[in-house]
Order: sequence, then C-alpha cells, then structure tokens
Amino acid sequence: MDDFIKESNQKLIKMYGGTDVVEPITKIVDNLFLGQGRVTAHADVLVKLGVTHVVSVGRTPHKEVTNGPFYKFELQNVMDIESENLSIHFPSVFGFLRKALSDGGSVLIHCEMGCSRAATVMIAFLRANGYYKSLQETYDHVKSKRPWISPNEGFKQQLRKFFCEKLA
Repeated sequence: MDDFIKESNQKLIKMYGGTDVVEPITKIVDNLFLGQGRVTAHADVLVKLGVTHVVSVGRTPHKEVTNGPFYKFELQNVMDIESENLSIHFPSVFGFLRKALSDGGSVLIHCEMGCSRAATVMIAFLRANGYYKSLQETYDHVKSKRPWISPNEGFKQQLRKFFCEKLA
C-alpha cells in the first residue's frame, strides 16, 4: 500500500503542475489517512486505498466524494485561524471515527492542505484513543509521517487545554 500511496502522490503532484511541496495523502496509522482537499477529486485513489469514510474539516469534498460510495462527516465553515474553536467538534468527530474504525472502515481526514485543521483533528483523535502515551508523542508521530503539518497556535493551545498536557 505504501508504494501505491507514493505513486498516487507523484501522479497527483504532476497532474497539478508539479509545484506542490505537500504530498496529497499520507497514511498516519493503519486505516487513518491525512490529506489535502483536492485528493477528494480522485475517488478512485481513495477506493484503492480502502478509504470508506471521509472527514472534511472546513472544506467541502469534491463531488467525486460527495456523490461517491463514502460515508461523510463535514465540519463546514471551520477557518484556519487562531480564534477558531475546533475543539468543540472533537466529541462528534471522535464518535464518527470510532464507529468507522469499529466497522472495519478506513478514514481520510482532510482540510485544504492537510497541515493545520485536519492535522489537529488527527492528533486529537489519536491521543484521545490512546494510540500514544502523550500529546507530544502523538504530535511527533503525525509530524514524522507528514513533516509539513503545522497546526496554528490557537489549535495547539486547544489541544493542550483539551488534554491538559504540554505540547511544544
């Protein structure tokens, strides 16, 4: 699967002019992917990856996902600004993600670039569900898989407050 992700990323980057420095999609852990919004225009790639569910944070997915065979959860009008309260959505997103995974599904979490909003949701879910021992360890794991993540300072502060833990 990792080879397929790499090939798909290369094709998508080339398709969009070859100027991206951010890969369209990244596998973070088994059955959880983090990516850009425009990857939702390629339902065929998502299907081949086994994606069954899509979480859209602040960006409506392309019609290929909207009209496709995916279960969808949308957090509309969530801006990537420090004053945006993303953490109020954590419980409902966590419920959707837990159900998807317990049903044997795989999930793409995306925003515009897969760097701030969606990364924050991914980090929060992984930490809340005990994938890692601390918030910092969770952040570091996601960053190791997708080095260009950069949750805005407001989102990082919400993670610290939600989990009552430190985060550099």
